[in-house]
Amino acid sequence: MAMIALVGLLALFNGGNASKALTERSHWADNSTGLAIGGFDPVAYFAVARAVRGREGIEHGWNGGGWRFVNDGNRRAFARDPEVYAPRFGGLDPVLLARGRRVPGNPRIWMIRDGRLYLFYSAATRQTFATAGDAVLQRAAAGEPDRPRPASASRGR
Repeated sequence: MAMIALVGLLALFNGGNASKALTERSHWADNSTGLAIGGFDPVAYFAVARAVRGREGIEHGWNGGGWRFVNDGNRRAFARDPEVYAPRFGGLDPVLLARGRRVPGNPRIWMIRDGRLYLFYSAATRQTFATAGDAVLQRAAAGEPDRPRPASASRGR
């Protein structure tokens, strides 16, 4: 019952779109540390094309998580426009999200596509995204899990 109320509240604050509220507003943060995306610097993915752990003391709080950075310049860039640097779908693996599973991505397995950062649970889901990204993004953004077709639907076509 509490989850239904939470989804309803998120939908109200997000123009009535509950699936978008769940995927875009709740960034993955470690429950024990409060660090978003495992303490990795989200700006570094764009600036140096590598996954780099941020440093303690160079942090910015945003959207329910503590974000760490390798330097103050990255922190300032993120603070100016966090939506540019934060991973899409809150850091959840988009392939698994399209399949109806909310699984945090691994900050070491990532891809930038069309100017957005995506994190993946495994190299296999990253590869799936690399080959079928448009379809994955459509399903993940719509909150519609990918359902296998019945055997009869795939025959003869």
